[in-house]
Amino acid sequence: MAFFAISRSDPLRLLSTTDLVRENDKLNEERTHLHRAVSSHATVDQAIGALLVLGRIGPEDSWDVLRETSQHTNRKLHVIADEVLAFGRGGTLPDDIRVALEAALSKRQSGKADAPSVESEKKRDPDEAGRGGPDPDGTTDGARRHEPSPT
Repeated sequence: MAFFAISRSDPLRLLSTTDLVRENDKLNEERTHLHRAVSSHATVDQAIGALLVLGRIGPEDSWDVLRETSQHTNRKLHVIADEVLAFGRGGTLPDDIRVALEAALSKRQSGKADAPSVESEKKRDPDEAGRGGPDPDGTTDGARRHEPSPT
């Protein structure tokens, strides 16, 4: 006994069992690719975070560093991300990846030389951090002047 189904792309054509098996294989392959893509995306996001912390650069620069390293070493982006994460856990980097990462990182970090560093931000006067002058009530430390309450 043969089973038939209607084709999604061509509703006037009936699918045979062989066509259904082929369609099922195609869908399973697509599912496998999507699973790999989601897994790879998570790895790349984690590596961006690691570069953000270790390299003290922003997320966009971290992405660019990963991408450039991938291009210069002729390796897939997710492979570079895996290596960066392994390094972050105390592993070692292959020499070609290390050299390419250092070059890409130094290019990003040298461009930020004029920007204040994290340390210089910590040393700023905390009374002036994030404000452009005194509070509306005339105080500079964020405290409110206390008026004596009439009793």
